Amino acid sequence: MRLVDNPDLVNQGANGLCGEAAFFNVWLWSDPFAVARFGVQLYNSGAASVGTNEGVIPSSALRKQNFDKVVLQMPNFPQAADWGAEWMMMSALRDASNLFFSYEGTPSDTWGVGSSDGDMARWLRATSLFRSVTVETGRGVEHDFGAAAKLVPGNDTIILSIDSHMLGNAGHGKAEDDHDIVLKSAIIQPTPDTVDFRFWSWGEPVHWVNDRRADPSLVQPPLGALPKKQFTDEFFGYVLAKR
Repeated sequence: MRLVDNPDLVNQGANGLCGEAAFFNVWLWSDPFAVARFGVQLYNSGAASVGTNEGVIPSSALRKQNFDKVVLQMPNFPQAADWGAEWMMMSALRDASNLFFSYEGTPSDTWGVGSSDGDMARWLRATSLFRSVTVETGRGVEHDFGAAAKLVPGNDTIILSIDSHMLGNAGHGKAEDDHDIVLKSAIIQPTPDTVDFRFWSWGEPVHWVNDRRADPSLVQPPLGALPKKQFTDEFFGYVLAKR
């Protein structure tokens, strides 16, 4: 009921499940009872499906995973013990979507983790909630501020592929496509050289990106407004689901 009452509580914790988290956040807001059925079926039988076309049958290794031990691997997340439902659903979806590597559901599993934009698009299509779902990446979109500036969610769903450094995480030296967020507003320019937008990620309330960057409880040290150049360098594309 916690996630049905507030889908923004979906939390990946220390696991690299940002694409799965974004998907379940969108699905919960759109069709919470379908997600509840998915979770109950998965828990009771070890298998479930997104709609009728996306079967989710996790490996026996993941089904045997002890979530209490996973929680112990997230010492910086004091609420991790409360995230069993989303951990189960996100981990199962990730594991079932892998072709070669099983996913063990732990922060240390870097081989089996990592969703693609194509994965998210396939899951969104499987819900049958959208009339079209497209992936926009590569030439003409990646690092193109003009393409990003045209995005306005409205009744549609837009998931951005970005470098988490944009939100206040430590940088990598070179921009990496390492995070997915749900866009909640148009991308605006408070000044010619800065960018701001509302988004959802990490089980947090919806933020303006510049408010998050300036919040010392979330970013240390606090940062100034997001430079337009940084946004452009760290923007890799998006998934657009139209209703």
